[in-house]
Amino acid sequence: MRAFSELPEALRGMTFETLEPRTETADVVAEARRFAKGESDAKWLVMSGSVGWGKTHIGISIINERIDHPEYGGAGKYVFWLDFLTQLQAGFDDGTYHQTLDRYRDVPLLMVDNLKSGGKWADERLLDLLDWRYIRRLETIVTLNTMRGLDTPVQDRLEDIGTGLVQVFA
Repeated sequence: MRAFSELPEALRGMTFETLEPRTETADVVAEARRFAKGESDAKWLVMSGSVGWGKTHIGISIINERIDHPEYGGAGKYVFWLDFLTQLQAGFDDGTYHQTLDRYRDVPLLMVDNLKSGGKWADERLLDLLDWRYIRRLETIVTLNTMRGLDTPVQDRLEDIGTGLVQVFA
């Protein structure tokens, strides 16, 4: 499960136990712990805001918790957004585009870290990935600094709190 997660070695020590406790993030951490155990009503956890409040650490803590406790739900896979785009682009040259996309589309839990707008092509890939997961109600964690600049359909998916699918912390 550790290899499946694709967590870089440097991030494997990020757990709930190593997370610096902060009053202002207590609600997020409590929801993340429920999410990790499969006890959250939401299937998506979106964390947005300035650098340094622990979004990535919290998200990776969920994946590490799932690795340590497979009984909590499906295995988690991590991807840094710009690395995902690079992998997709390389797939045009070596014929692995669809394999790469499918590798992230269908995993039980996906964390997309440091999401941002990257122009028309990147935004279309983002919508393709998120819409696939949204329709199938697959667990998804997204971290980003701001939703400003994202395509409207992408923002709609990330901010869809009306269905109960998405829990947003900003």
